[in-house]
Amino acid sequence: MPLQHAGYYLKKRTVTADATVRTAVHHALQKMTRRKTDRTYSLEELCQELSISTATGKNWIRLGKLTPDCPPLFSSEYVENIKDELARNINPSLKSRRNKKFVSGYDIYSSYISGTSDSALEIKKLISAMQAKNMALNENEIALLCSHYAAALIREETGNEAHRYLFLAEEMTNGDRASEKRFREENQWLFDFNIKYEENHDVLGLLYISCRNLRDRKITGSYFTPETVVKKLIYQLQENITPECRILDPCCGTGNFLLNIPHDISPYQLYGMDLDDLSIKITRLNIALRWKIPDSELMHSHFIVKNSLTDTSSDFSLIIGNPPWGTQGDYDQFMIKGIQNLKDGGTLSLIVPQSLLNVRKHSPTRKFILENAIIKKIIFLGDIFHKVNCPAIILQLRKSHGGHSLRQSAESHIYVENQNQSFESNSSYLSAENFIFLNNEDKKIIEKMDDLSGKIMLRGQSCFALGIVTGNNSRWIRGQSFQESEPVLTGTEILPFKCLKCKKFIRFTPDNFQQVAQEKYYRAPEKLVYRFISKIPTFAYDNKQMLTLNSCNILIPDVPGYSMKYILGILNSKAAAFYFQKKYNSIKMLREHIENLPIPPADSATQERIIKIVNDLISSINTTANTILLNNEVSALYGIVLPE
Repeated sequence: MPLQHAGYYLKKRTVTADATVRTAVHHALQKMTRRKTDRTYSLEELCQELSISTATGKNWIRLGKLTPDCPPLFSSEYVENIKDELARNINPSLKSRRNKKFVSGYDIYSSYISGTSDSALEIKKLISAMQAKNMALNENEIALLCSHYAAALIREETGNEAHRYLFLAEEMTNGDRASEKRFREENQWLFDFNIKYEENHDVLGLLYISCRNLRDRKITGSYFTPETVVKKLIYQLQENITPECRILDPCCGTGNFLLNIPHDISPYQLYGMDLDDLSIKITRLNIALRWKIPDSELMHSHFIVKNSLTDTSSDFSLIIGNPPWGTQGDYDQFMIKGIQNLKDGGTLSLIVPQSLLNVRKHSPTRKFILENAIIKKIIFLGDIFHKVNCPAIILQLRKSHGGHSLRQSAESHIYVENQNQSFESNSSYLSAENFIFLNNEDKKIIEKMDDLSGKIMLRGQSCFALGIVTGNNSRWIRGQSFQESEPVLTGTEILPFKCLKCKKFIRFTPDNFQQVAQEKYYRAPEKLVYRFISKIPTFAYDNKQMLTLNSCNILIPDVPGYSMKYILGILNSKAAAFYFQKKYNSIKMLREHIENLPIPPADSATQERIIKIVNDLISSINTTANTILLNNEVSALYGIVLPE
């Protein structure tokens, strides 16, 4: 390393120098060396490191939260310091929901191994002991720990044959025997836990991912798949796993998907790639022990450190796994590349965010799928990842030139599993705009709503506005009134039809906020406010010119001949909830969803009848009875009967 060489040179030249002078020269040389070797970051690069938008970064500079130390650039030392402060939770000015991924500490990934596992309990004890000692392991120390327990697993499982497998444990460390010995002597207790081999369980992988810093897991978008989900994905592929197939996990981690491939499949049919070196080494060990084949050539040619997105192979029969869920949508690339790497007729089955089905930025991926593959199965999993609020799906595709446009009638159905119910769905609601999977009964209802004669659409006849994003809630928002402040609505205060009393207060100073709508929208004589995060539409009426935070957005309908309260009644109805859930199945109430809801036409008498019910609900009069009455009225307007 340059600094080490420089230090050695300095030591040789100043052996007789005064200690004070020697120290000063050394520091100066360090600074000069750093200046030569440190890279600098642009604002865009810094924002990518912190996983925030460039707009947020600019706002943080304006607010003094970030300061370029070599304007307009940031040194690598500054960037690392910021990341370290966020990880250790000692930078109050940058505490926000955008930086929760920098939470530090160790955590047992409890759902990674299913059922009762003695080794999982031992690993939990180990991690708890590390937490109690506030102990942080670096990558080399984690590798040494994994190597030790890998050797223990080998000796237990292979007995007299252990010497044939031990190379898989030995290759996990960096070979610095002196530092390894010193670490062992100082921390012998770390190596005394009773972690045993358990067939089909990725025990060593659990140890590794539990030791890794929680911050590092989230920065890379690495959300490790619970064993129950792995088994579900493999089970749904039974007919595709044959003695002739070649199977790839393009981001295999420590090999938990490959580990669950049926035992009668040869390991010579399996391939795994990952960018993490230690993960690949654990995969090799898992495969060798699972199939009892300590073949070094196989392990080092089939399970490799490589970016699979650059791989040009195109003859895999089956591609499986859980690609990274980074901020840049890496799973889109893995989905497209996976289809390309399949032979014609091959199958791709990946775990991806549910947002892939309907969020606008994934439209190119949906278009590619429709043109190059046939959807065979989709399984809605919900929030499966440890401490991550992001619904997931298993999406199973079959590569087919011409995609859905050339489907045969015999293949016109897709297996759908959602909330313990399963059904067959056809492809009539698949488009680049949206992937919608409905059973026959639900499809008829949605079609009837979409085909409603004289329907009104809010698109082009409404104003939408986002709530305030302060950029620093602890600075601008308080839990009680203060000088020149006013109450501000959040999503938690929004109930159907009415708003609860505000618990937050803010001084409206738009120039200080990261994002703010034009004031006229907040001060409108009447408006509708709605929860942004919500599985069903939740809209309230506001005629008090209230401010809103970004968890609470604004809709101001301007439909000639139609009252805002009539539209409010439609939006809060059971029919609208059915439409949103079935057609979008999203936890976010997006503008495009609201704009696409067909509003049933109504004469003035019908509107007045609905408005009276809405006014009673705003005033909390006979809430249950009026809710039932409203739902019956709205369903009748649509001409539908909703399932119970």
